[in-house]
Amino acid sequence: MKYLTLLIFIISFSASAKISIVSHDGTSAFNYPLSEKHLGSSLGEVTLEMFNDYQIPYLGSELGFNSILNSPVGLDALVVVSDLEMKSYGWCYSINGVIPEVYPNEVIIDSLSDEILWFWGYAHYLNGEWISQCER
Repeated sequence: MKYLTLLIFIISFSASAKISIVSHDGTSAFNYPLSEKHLGSSLGEVTLEMFNDYQIPYLGSELGFNSILNSPVGLDALVVVSDLEMKSYGWCYSINGVIPEVYPNEVIIDSLSDEILWFWGYAHYLNGEWISQCER
């Protein structure tokens, strides 16, 4: 019976929703478990709650974040490859591996099985046009 209880615990724990952050230097990660109280809230709201609860330094709002964990901003977040190519770094997020094309305040948390990842990505500028966003 105790093995069955342990198995049910492991299955329910592994299926629980969470928000993860991978730092801009790729060396540290942070996980924040989501619970029933978060259902119906926006990703932006819950991310702010996480930052404030755990005193994670950030610049931004529910609409998006310029800096998390003291990541570079402005000109420090640009990489000029050549006269025709540039990479502009910033914070992106994915839900279950998919990068939505909306601001985090527009994403409503409605499942306790979602995996949300905040990551340091870049928009790619090449030959006069932006060709991609949120690349890793």
